[in-house]
Amino acid sequence: MENEKLKKLSLHLVSHHTNPVDNLRENLLMYVAQPDITLKNIADASSVSIDTLKSLLYGKVTDCKISTAEKLACALGITVSELIGSHSVDSLTLKNIANCRLLPEHQLYLVRWFINRQVDIAFNQREKGKKMISVIKPFMRNHSLKMTNMMEPLCIDHLSEDVKANVFLGLELTCDHYMPYFSPYDILLIAADREALDGELCVVIYYENIFIARKHIYTENGQTRAEYLGLLDSTFRVKEADVDSKIGYVVDVYHP
Repeated sequence: MENEKLKKLSLHLVSHHTNPVDNLRENLLMYVAQPDITLKNIADASSVSIDTLKSLLYGKVTDCKISTAEKLACALGITVSELIGSHSVDSLTLKNIANCRLLPEHQLYLVRWFINRQVDIAFNQREKGKKMISVIKPFMRNHSLKMTNMMEPLCIDHLSEDVKANVFLGLELTCDHYMPYFSPYDILLIAADREALDGELCVVIYYENIFIARKHIYTENGQTRAEYLGLLDSTFRVKEADVDSKIGYVVDVYHP
């Protein structure tokens, strides 16, 4: 099975069923619904028998051995949690990531991880009536921000309605690299409900680094194109088509 195809499919895993086996079943059905993925493909890649797969997909089983789930998840290039839907990404949440390109495997995992974290926070706080987002805490190395899996929840109930309606993620600046524009520990509030406009500050990932850059729209050979210009480093200039991921545009700044 083609790795790139598996990566794309992994972005559509479901988690809405109460029973984890029902999530597993629907996720497996999504894979075998593809014209180039068969039960035999999955059986060969996972060493799980076709009979077992048929029982999981079409039988009335309500449980699955952990060892079986581990083999299937490994074959599909995902985690067991994603396969059974305990931390899966749903399609509505993925809309918060604008035009996400295929990333190197570890970057794709981090992107999925922080989306999952955002979903968890939203569900956990729903009954409390609070609007929560996740705040990424990157670290600085060689004058570049690096993605980490360190996150903290932030309640944004006190922010304006416009900001609350659109912001889905925060980025804490754990350094003074972006002074005088931003102070250490400022939190950039990021939205991705639309394409960034000309001149807006954006957060993008490029070659494993997080960049805060200003979007520049221009015309070349009669076609409208876009690029990102580093906020501080004038040497950072990358075309929109070349960035690994557009996380979103900066809608506001929160000062703790």
